[in-house]
Amino acid sequence: MGSKQVHEPEPNLPLKLPTPTIQSESGISIPAIQGSYCWGGTCADYASLNFEDNTPVQVLAGEDLSIDMGIDIPRMR
Repeated sequence: MGSKQVHEPEPNLPLKLPTPTIQSESGISIPAIQGSYCWGGTCADYASLNFEDNTPVQVLAGEDLSIDMGIDIPRMR
């Protein structure tokens, strides 16, 4: 289980934590696993994750991956 802390939410973000869509360049879908996060004024810290129920996904070596969060996120420079 995780611990939670509450902070002021960012005014330009949706209230609900988005679920990312991860996909390889060749169209292979890669499931996302929720880990620690801060969103909407709440922070949740997960000490460990159980990966036993997840089958590894194989993609081509050197292939680009895309992550779509379903919202506009400014690029870091």
